[in-house]
Amino acid sequence: SEEFKEFYRNNFPRTEMNESNTIIAFDTNSLLNVFRFTPEASKTFLKAIEYSKNYLYVPYLVALEFHFHKKETFEINNKKVQSAKEAIEKRWKRLGDEFSSDIFKDFSFRNGNDASKEMEKKLSSLIWDTINQEEGKIKNEALNLINEVKTNQENLYNNLISVIEERTGSKYKQEFINQVQKEGKERYVNNIPPGYDDQNKKGYREYNSVKYELKYGDLIIWKDLISVAKDNDKIQHVILVTSDGKSKTKNDLLYKVGEEIIGPRIELLHEMRENGQAEFYIIDELEFIKQFSQEKQVSSQVFKSITDTLANLSKSISPLPTNDIAKSLVKVTSGLGNNFSPVN
Repeated sequence: SEEFKEFYRNNFPRTEMNESNTIIAFDTNSLLNVFRFTPEASKTFLKAIEYSKNYLYVPYLVALEFHFHKKETFEINNKKVQSAKEAIEKRWKRLGDEFSSDIFKDFSFRNGNDASKEMEKKLSSLIWDTINQEEGKIKNEALNLINEVKTNQENLYNNLISVIEERTGSKYKQEFINQVQKEGKERYVNNIPPGYDDQNKKGYREYNSVKYELKYGDLIIWKDLISVAKDNDKIQHVILVTSDGKSKTKNDLLYKVGEEIIGPRIELLHEMRENGQAEFYIIDELEFIKQFSQEKQVSSQVFKSITDTLANLSKSISPLPTNDIAKSLVKVTSGLGNNFSPVN
């Protein structure tokens, strides 16, 4: 147990963690998930982030990628808003007819084959008389509710920025990036985590005198976390909040046996312990809310919203059917995912 410490980890030691000995980092996708969850889930997630503000550390690269990707995330939601507005216009004319038709479609009457049709017409006429009287009010209310989605996103963004702007790390020196990328070439060839699953990713990112290859993004963030832990003697626990790594095609973060996720890769645990003198943990958004918010438990509605969203995100990069992914996400908890002790 002394020689192979990483294989004898205890349960997630939440009671031992405090603001002075623990840092919590988010990957880019987890920050963007604030805008992808349903309103109630987003509010719960953001409240947990705000509540644990003093634990937070946002690597510079995470903050940079967040700003590059937030526009496309917002644009997806804006398109949904526009689509909903167009749907109101298209479906408005059919509203009364479809409502009355649905009521009587399964009915049969003894007083003639056309009796249901006659009743349908009468009800449809009544519905339209009522709708036409209140058309402006109904349509405006529907549009107002849809517009609230966009307003809600803007508020979420402002609140999130107010938290992370004070917790974001310093800009990297180019020498640091060059050294990480040089080391990354050898690491990726030998499948040393993290990041080697991105070795076929093409392109560079250049901003504010910082230039890096996109395929080394995860490794740069990892080296950043190690440096922060190493430079602060008080740091004993480093937590990464991410849902990345749960798909079958992703193997450079989590240690898996078949479809079971056991925990972070052993190499990551060892490297953080050796170079950062700290323990390393990976938890997803749900586990983060459970462990670091004022909420004693996550509501079933929020739980479903988050698991469904994460399943859909995994589906876009994984050949697994959605229901299989969802089952895996529900089955695997981060508490189990950070344990290696045979007792556990």
